[in-house]
Amino acid sequence: MFFLFKFARRIVSAFLSVVILVLVALAGYLYINAREINVTPTDAIVVLGAAQYDGTPTEVFQNRLDHAIDLYKLKLAPRIITVGGKQEGDRFTEAESGANYLISHGIPKKHIVSVPTGSNTIQSLVAINDLMKKHKWTSITVSTDPLHAARVIVISNKLGLKAFPNPTVSGPGTDLGGSRAITEMAGILWFFGWEQWSI
Repeated sequence: MFFLFKFARRIVSAFLSVVILVLVALAGYLYINAREINVTPTDAIVVLGAAQYDGTPTEVFQNRLDHAIDLYKLKLAPRIITVGGKQEGDRFTEAESGANYLISHGIPKKHIVSVPTGSNTIQSLVAINDLMKKHKWTSITVSTDPLHAARVIVISNKLGLKAFPNPTVSGPGTDLGGSRAITEMAGILWFFGWEQWSI
């Protein structure tokens, strides 16, 4: 009986050690990519959608859009793609709100592509991947929040999409606090455990 108890304790201990190791490695991956600034020229800058209210992007969404404008002015890509659908009752999609914001800030309409699809990161990147294949574009720069960059890479790799996240560096959405990190880590684990099989 004592032997079984000792064996069970070793199994539990080994399992917990593996879990801790995975979480530490995942946290490291998260923070490394949060700090990565990629300036590889690509075919398009993608702004992943966030909440909007009656056509007005939230502060986090605006920060992503402003960062995309800066990247566009640096000639990192010749166009900006906005992506994201809408909730029931909304008059505007996230893609429309983002595109209108870009136009109001001096980006030529002909250099903006709006993809009004997607209510989460996976759906948005799948829609972007379909658009890329249609136009025979090969790579994108993704403007998103720092802690979100790692999940973008994981999903893009699964899709075979050549994506280079270029996270926002200041302002709303750039907090590297624990709660957001935990959410993103859980999102990556959930993707590997479940969501990846749906794409």
